Amino acid sequence: MSDIITERSGGILRVELNRPAQKNAMTAGMYTDLAGIFREADKDEDIRVVLWHGAGDAFCAGNDIGDFLKKPPGPSESPQSALINAFVAFEMPIVAAVQGAAEIRKPGVQRTY
Repeated sequence: MSDIITERSGGILRVELNRPAQKNAMTAGMYTDLAGIFREADKDEDIRVVLWHGAGDAFCAGNDIGDFLKKPPGPSESPQSALINAFVAFEMPIVAAVQGAAEIRKPGVQRTY
């Protein structure tokens, strides 16, 4: 089964992170695949919006640490930066359907618990 599932419906491209048992933690391969998906979608004139979500009860737990310990990024462009570059170049709206706990932090603001 694929870690990322895509489905088109009219002008909507649905992109699902599909590792619910791992809370959709991202592997290096997933970053690379997502970058390719967004680059291809950006070229497709029929796509008007991307709906990005995660399978199960979490959107994304962040990096899959085990994967990155096995295959650390080398000196060339990292998989994460490839995805960020694809986002920066992307011309259409991306709607992230974030289920589960989420926190937005302002830069420079520290929390005390």
